[in-house]
Amino acid sequence: MSLLEVIQINTKKTPLMMSSPVAPELDGPFLVTSTKGFVWISEKFPGDFIRSATRIATPNDIFSGVVLSILDKSLENNWGSVKPLTYKGLQESVLYLSYYGFTEFDVLFNSKEDFSELKSIENVYYSWQDWVPKGQAVVAPVDKSYLGTLYSFGKGNFACCVHNPSRGICILKG
Repeated sequence: MSLLEVIQINTKKTPLMMSSPVAPELDGPFLVTSTKGFVWISEKFPGDFIRSATRIATPNDIFSGVVLSILDKSLENNWGSVKPLTYKGLQESVLYLSYYGFTEFDVLFNSKEDFSELKSIENVYYSWQDWVPKGQAVVAPVDKSYLGTLYSFGKGNFACCVHNPSRGICILKG
């Protein structure tokens, strides 16, 4: 299962940068891929888009890097999107994301051991993914396009744009 909306782009030549449209009402920060990692961008370019660099990686590496980057930024800026890895933390995450109009959620764990304390909640779907950092879980809307997009150009070339890092994900931390 993916953390972001994945768009396959068929092209003979991989671009160095990818431009992503961003809704005019969004004002950042935005998380994008750089040639070696991730970069936080505070403002959109004229025309309401942001640029991300294309780099060689795996989707799993990008997804885990996105989670860790958002975790650090959320704690630094007091977004309130990092919760304890408990049933109460899961409930708070669902409420947090529900505020933005979502009604169905994916909860992604690294292992079933991280799931042991959590009980089922209506409209919450559970899965296990290797890319989720150990001792953490990710709560995201089923509609991944709200959080951001991973562009795949083939041959391991990707660009990533996370345009709702403070409103489109919660991270449960053990």
